[in-house]
Amino acid sequence: MQELLLAFLRSLALAVFYVASLYVWWIVCARNTLFGEEPDQIVRRFISVGVASVVSIAYVHGLLGIDLSFIGLLPRDWPSFLLGCLLPLLLTAILFLGPLVQWYLLSWEELFEDTTPIPSRVWKCLTNVYWLRFYIVAPLTEEIVYRGCLCALLHEAHIASPAANALVAMTFGAVVFSLSHFHHFIERSPTGEKLHTLPSLVAQLVITSIFGFYSTFLFLRTGYVAGPFLAHTFCNWMGFPRLDVLGRIQPTLFSSSPTRPTRSGAHPARALSSGYTLMGLYVAGIVGFCLLAGPMTWPALFESPHW
Repeated sequence: MQELLLAFLRSLALAVFYVASLYVWWIVCARNTLFGEEPDQIVRRFISVGVASVVSIAYVHGLLGIDLSFIGLLPRDWPSFLLGCLLPLLLTAILFLGPLVQWYLLSWEELFEDTTPIPSRVWKCLTNVYWLRFYIVAPLTEEIVYRGCLCALLHEAHIASPAANALVAMTFGAVVFSLSHFHHFIERSPTGEKLHTLPSLVAQLVITSIFGFYSTFLFLRTGYVAGPFLAHTFCNWMGFPRLDVLGRIQPTLFSSSPTRPTRSGAHPARALSSGYTLMGLYVAGIVGFCLLAGPMTWPALFESPHW
């Protein structure tokens, strides 16, 4: 019990340290940097969470002697590492089957009309600090700390059985990950948005808890940070499903004449005669995810040391 309590305290310390690093510039620089969204302030936060991640790794690896491959940062072998990247991402995409089709239906004209060369699009993303924060820096550093380091610490507690250890790690990791996003509420409150953001905060805490549980599941099953990181980035890109559009969907959305035909000359959504088909894809994605979550994350495929 003492080992488990110590593991909890160490894990909480790393989580608090990570979140606190976001606000270190409030002390170092002017007070108004606490709530700023200017590019230079975001870059400072990049530095902060980068340092926090390195310190967390150094603490777990250097002071406790836990191997870097056990934290999920180094490949045990390349085939298992590549599978650890691909399969979690594919599994997450299956879950989002309905939202993916819906996104395509609502955005297909923009996709075909945008003639910007792909290298230019990539460069534009890589030079945008907001894009980097949302899709690279935040997912990567959070997965390193909240999955790699925290799960390694909890594993050292030597709970009764591997199954119990996994359940504790997923539950505790989900709670800590969710509460670590509470600081967004604090950032909004000085602007007078406190009451307005309370419902969205509760929703965010629930969503981050569910994702924290799922991401920890992916890490424990694969033994790699890469898979949860790609799944995290994908979820950030997709956002929450557009259920508001789904609930009020009209057949015209799927049968209206296009302003620009596809190569086949037909509207890409013409085959979907009503919103019920799209709802069916939502259900199919959820069912497929539930059926494939076990086989696609089978620990033997990745030689995971955590499951």
